[in-house]
Amino acid sequence: MRCGHTAARPDWIEALADLRLATSMFGNPLSAALLHGVLTDGSYGRHMERYMRFDVSMCDAESLFAFLERVRRWTG
Repeated sequence: MRCGHTAARPDWIEALADLRLATSMFGNPLSAALLHGVLTDGSYGRHMERYMRFDVSMCDAESLFAFLERVRRWTG
């Protein structure tokens, strides 16, 4: 299952959402139900809370650098 986020200018969001709906009308209902469950049952929020409390003191320099590079890449 793939799940992603779109970062765009606010005035583009509605058109992008419409495009997404138009190009995936026959998507996988199981994936949609799974994603809905993960987002509404609190498990994703708990995952993100653990992720944000990542203890950098437990890492060696190489692991810390790799982690920070991933964060930089995803946050711009």
